[in-house]
Amino acid sequence: MEYKEKEINTSSPSSPSKTQISNIENDSISEKAQEPISEKVQDPISEKAQESISEKEHIESNNVSEIIDLIKSGDQHLNNNNNNNNNNNNNNNNNNNEEENQEINYNDNQLSNEEIVEDVKNSNINNNNTIEKGNSSQNNNKNNNNNYHTEKCDYCLICKCYDYGEITHNIVEDSEILKQSIRYSYVDDTSINSILAHRNYAEKEAIMKKFNDKYNKSLETELASHTHQKYRRTLISILTEPSIYDTLNIENSIKTKNSNTLLEILLTRTNEQKELIKRIYLVKYGKNIEHDIIAKFSNGANVNGNMMKQLLISMLNNDRDSNSNQSLDMNLINTDSNRLYQAGEHKKGTDHEVFIEILSKRSFSHLSELDRVYENSNPKGHSLRKAIELEFGVSKSIKQVKISLLDILLFSKEPSKYWAEQFNRALTSGSWGINEIDLTRLTITQQHQASKIKQAYISHYDNSLINEVSSKTSFRYKKIILSMLTV
Repeated sequence: MEYKEKEINTSSPSSPSKTQISNIENDSISEKAQEPISEKVQDPISEKAQESISEKEHIESNNVSEIIDLIKSGDQHLNNNNNNNNNNNNNNNNNNNEEENQEINYNDNQLSNEEIVEDVKNSNINNNNTIEKGNSSQNNNKNNNNNYHTEKCDYCLICKCYDYGEITHNIVEDSEILKQSIRYSYVDDTSINSILAHRNYAEKEAIMKKFNDKYNKSLETELASHTHQKYRRTLISILTEPSIYDTLNIENSIKTKNSNTLLEILLTRTNEQKELIKRIYLVKYGKNIEHDIIAKFSNGANVNGNMMKQLLISMLNNDRDSNSNQSLDMNLINTDSNRLYQAGEHKKGTDHEVFIEILSKRSFSHLSELDRVYENSNPKGHSLRKAIELEFGVSKSIKQVKISLLDILLFSKEPSKYWAEQFNRALTSGSWGINEIDLTRLTITQQHQASKIKQAYISHYDNSLINEVSSKTSFRYKKIILSMLTV
């Protein structure tokens, strides 16, 4: 997985102020009325942590670095295996009508990249999903450099997970152009887009540091102060560090019960990236993702919710075999094909758990070959896709599970077509015709393979992705999205 961006930092001079970050959220009100934001779900925590961290401070505090200090002290262990989960379920049963396109809450995004990196490296998540103070002996040997985590070092978790790319452009020149492009009463969006839409994250991070060093101003703050609404939010997303950006999207999708976004990230990120996201989520929000997913998708007799919970948890916990380079186990593939047939088309009723187990655990190369074997060996001549549509298509209550399983199968066979479908959903959903959050996220995270996605899009929908975006977006937001897609 490869992609790029940076975090809003309010704990250093190179970050927007709390007022500016609040303005980012308030911009969306002028575009549409916001739905009530759901209450944050409280994970049960140990008595020791309860004594030192009030619920409001732990979940709502804008000063996330204070929470980090509590966690790093080693005295506050967030015991997420406590059995007192009743409050989680009760809090979430009242929030089923939240809008999927709820704006990402950047107000909590207060950690600098350095703080996140340091805390993630200094913290371990043990088998009980409890955060522990780690051994930082390796950190004493690191070069004290603000950009140390962009180097291909042995101990840096983020380097190993997300490819920041290499610096190939003139950083000094880029920072000077950006300074000239941001004026009191005018912003040269063409110049801004020409740089920020076409730099990898290593370059954008270096630009932000150079801008701050040279002008004693934060590039993020300057852009946030001189831009508005969708364009402003997109620029902030572009400058957000990739793993933190994923974490923000995960948190927002859990809050709004947006299973499509959750599945997208859990499906397409590597096991290492998901482990990093879980660590950042725990450090940043004081809760673990698994408990929040369980709380949001546990709806008693709601079959769809319980099956989605089962599927998402399996995807989150890295149950999938990630070794796609090894030779295929044809005996296992034939066994899986027979199990799927026996669990579905062979009988009346469906053993849904078998489908969820196999599609969430097998490698993508295994699933691709399984699809071929299933069709060839199926007495009815149905493809695996057809079988999923039939077995999960009877009841509306499990429609989202069906869509998710079909997405997994499609990604295993044709990744570019999968991404083309995700773009199409973003362009045809939402109360305003498009889903801004999804379109922005897809464009930023998949920019490195935009050419393949555009080819798949025109083949599948008989219309170009560029034309579709052009017809459904406007003004500066349209310009920057098109700029990123034109590579």
